[in-house]
Amino acid sequence: MINWVFDLDLTLYELNGNNFSYKNIIKPENLRNNLQILKGRKVLFTNGNLDHSVTCIHLLNLKNVFHKILCRELTGFKPSINSYIKAYLFSGMKQDEPTIFFEDMIVNLEMSKKFNWTTVLIKKSPSNKELNNKKVDYHFKDINSALDFFNSINGINSINGINSINGINSINGIVNKI
Repeated sequence: MINWVFDLDLTLYELNGNNFSYKNIIKPENLRNNLQILKGRKVLFTNGNLDHSVTCIHLLNLKNVFHKILCRELTGFKPSINSYIKAYLFSGMKQDEPTIFFEDMIVNLEMSKKFNWTTVLIKKSPSNKELNNKKVDYHFKDINSALDFFNSINGINSINGINSINGINSINGIVNKI
């Protein structure tokens, strides 16, 4: 089974302005549908607390989309290696299963590489250092662009098929293969 692991803040949504407020959350269009199309286990893996996670899930209309919600009360904070080990324990994921991780923080993606996860940076304006980081497999400017891409190959190709497309570069900045 493929595991689809998602960070929450600034990965599944953007903010209107620089200050966090629930009223400043920009809900991506069709996010629920794009997530539901993915075949496999979907896990929310966030450094946010349970209350914040549940509030965001309701605001984004993502109730019953994720198989498991992993917040800091369960796993501790990413990028601690123990948080990734606990993610396996609490989610039912297995280390021999392909795992694709969507995240906005490079340090968290780097740690996930120790578990051979495929890494997807979600960031509108990454630095050159972030774009050139060898531990980042894919870059997308927003979550829906990433989901559109993976949904187009999910079910058509196995994870080996995903790996075989390495070398794709962006056309108009939609997808960058690093």
